Amino acid sequence: VSDPIEDPKICKKKELTYGGIITGKVKLCDATTKKVLFNKRANIGVLPLMTSSASYIINGVEKVVISQIVRSYGIFFSLKEFRHGFKLIPERGPWLEVEVEKSGVVVARINKSRKFPFTTLLRVMGLETDESIQAMFVDCFEEDDTNHLELTLKKDTTTDALSAAEFIYNKIRPGELVDPESALDYLKLQFLSTERILLGRIARRKINAKLGLDKPLEGDAAQIFDIEDFAAAFKYL
Repeated sequence: VSDPIEDPKICKKKELTYGGIITGKVKLCDATTKKVLFNKRANIGVLPLMTSSASYIINGVEKVVISQIVRSYGIFFSLKEFRHGFKLIPERGPWLEVEVEKSGVVVARINKSRKFPFTTLLRVMGLETDESIQAMFVDCFEEDDTNHLELTLKKDTTTDALSAAEFIYNKIRPGELVDPESALDYLKLQFLSTERILLGRIARRKINAKLGLDKPLEGDAAQIFDIEDFAAAFKYL
């Protein structure tokens, strides 16, 4: 690699890349006769170099490389502008965000998708009917409390796992045609298969401690986020 072609100020003015020319020895031979057709050093390209101010100039635009800071894995509860919520961050797999809106409806997003009622996700995970969902959280709300579950069920237009899966799939991948069975298989794989999700030992330990669960830290059962985890997270919320 050669020294920088131009001064940084000139690169900005002329919209050039501040860098050195990469050169290498190139040998081109005929595959049949083995005759050497070309055997010289050639310019391969320009390698951007860092300036004295720790930046790069690409086509005249000065840029700074910032390392991405990733939060540790696990489940994180928050309170923002009177809105309770939680975020699931696995070591590998989809991120899940859940929050309570001002209306009292609990909504969810998968990988920053469009929001959908949280109860539709519960239907996909096995609690298909309103009655089964209500039975799971029967002791979660006092008489004077806002019953977020009932408000969410009223907002939820789905009636079983298949209709819920199709509804969520259309939020995640709008415009794609899919049959309900394929949508259900796809969503279950996102949270119940180690091929798609891997919580990691650290995340599982944090989830167990936060939600009062006693799940193993090793094996496939430790790496997935199943209906027991969903229910415990909702109850904590």
